[in-house]
Amino acid sequence: MFLAVGLLFSACQKDELVMETDELKRGNAAIQNSSSLVFESDACMDEPHEFTLSYTANGPGAFVLQVQYKVGEDWIQMFHENQPNGSPVVFEHTFTEPGTYPIRYQTRSGGFTEVGSVVVEDCNECENELTADLVCEDENGNKVLTITFFAEEAGPIVIQGGLSAGTIILSAVSNLEELKMVSHQSAGGPSNVTRWEGDVEACQEVTITITFSGGDGVDDWSAKRGDDTLGETEE
Repeated sequence: MFLAVGLLFSACQKDELVMETDELKRGNAAIQNSSSLVFESDACMDEPHEFTLSYTANGPGAFVLQVQYKVGEDWIQMFHENQPNGSPVVFEHTFTEPGTYPIRYQTRSGGFTEVGSVVVEDCNECENELTADLVCEDENGNKVLTITFFAEEAGPIVIQGGLSAGTIILSAVSNLEELKMVSHQSAGGPSNVTRWEGDVEACQEVTITITFSGGDGVDDWSAKRGDDTLGETEE
């Protein structure tokens, strides 16, 4: 969602008023200023957020451009430059904490104009989650199991689980080079069991895709870090 707020200061609003004003000023041109600040109202913490400040004027003089955001009772400067008459100015600001930040700006004397707020969220926030999706028959007549995992925090993980008895694994791959299959037990056991180990980043999507034939389903799967279970699926 884009938020666009415009402010128009004018010594005249109609042609006849322009003429009257010009007469009162003995031929001096009336000054007409306009400005706007455009930005998205939703932002992600620790990611650059773009602002576009537009301003024009019929009249001499440089512009003192200021954009501020409010923390508590204090207004904090995020942009401050002296500019000749021209438009627009594009700049970025990175918010480092989640919250709602009122925004105001100024392009010339006359005080600040408050133009709404930016709502900053931690876009990397997530919870430990392990899911399993089974396709009983793909275009080749095989079964496909996809295990998906998101970790709340970065670190080493172990993902382990199996297929039911009588299955034959045709391929087993992970989307991450860091996550590798370290063991596979099938001979003499009731099911095909694989164990995957590696390091993951916080909120990084991890997938394990196993294509197989035979059997009648999948066993339970788990994601662990040490003795802590981060996620489980049922048979």
